[in-house]
Amino acid sequence: MAARVHAHLPRRLADHLAASHSGAEVVDAGDRGWVDAAAAAAEDPDCVAFVGPMLSWQVAEVAALLNEHGIAHVVPAATYGPLTREEPGAEEGMPESLCPTGRRTLLRIAPRELVVCEALVAAEPGPHCLLGDGTPYAERIGSLLRLAGAVEDPAAASAVFTGMAPGVPDEATLAFEGALGPGAPPALRFYLPQRPGEEWDDADVLEFMPQVNEAAFLLTGSLMAAGPTREGLLEAMWSCGRFDEHGDTRERRCGVWRYDGGRPRGFATAEAPA
Repeated sequence: MAARVHAHLPRRLADHLAASHSGAEVVDAGDRGWVDAAAAAAEDPDCVAFVGPMLSWQVAEVAALLNEHGIAHVVPAATYGPLTREEPGAEEGMPESLCPTGRRTLLRIAPRELVVCEALVAAEPGPHCLLGDGTPYAERIGSLLRLAGAVEDPAAASAVFTGMAPGVPDEATLAFEGALGPGAPPALRFYLPQRPGEEWDDADVLEFMPQVNEAAFLLTGSLMAAGPTREGLLEAMWSCGRFDEHGDTRERRCGVWRYDGGRPRGFATAEAPA
């Protein structure tokens, strides 16, 4: 059996996965959408894994199909917690609806939103004034900050913006991935699931290139250990120690970023308590 790994990723990431991975053919989605790409993976008897897509709502649209076919679903980026577990802000039926077989196949490489909130609270315990923008994203991040132990004080000097770009208020001092965008106040610090690293430049890190590289490494090692079968690969990936019982990364380190000359620059690492 010649193993194949299907992927729905941005072009640079798909090319990197194909160049980095050995032991299986990488089938890029090309111009197909994520749903069609997942369907093609499910119909391919030689497909042992699917990598992507990048956004949480896209992952939610394909996770159940891949789960029904026993395909290891490696997610480099999507940080929405209820993809894997019950957390505040979960859509109805999640995460159970994404795992119809009862056996988890979704494996997430980037830290989820709650871990990023916990890292912020650990590094900057506050108190904080929480500033939202009325979006569901803002409400969810606010709930996760409170769950992480944030001390809330409307008069605090530290103002955490929980909403999305554009429109970050000038008084904001801290924010999250959803607010990342040009025009942010120059003193604003962003807490992100991507942490700066010496071997990657900032642009690569923000595109989740290290996570895609790790996906390639995990797939290669797991195929070498277990052989080219869906069952064997999934078991090997679960056994590697990289993921917890929910399929989430055990990585607790996140990045702290600022805009410098109009470009986001990573300058620190913050770690969420175990």
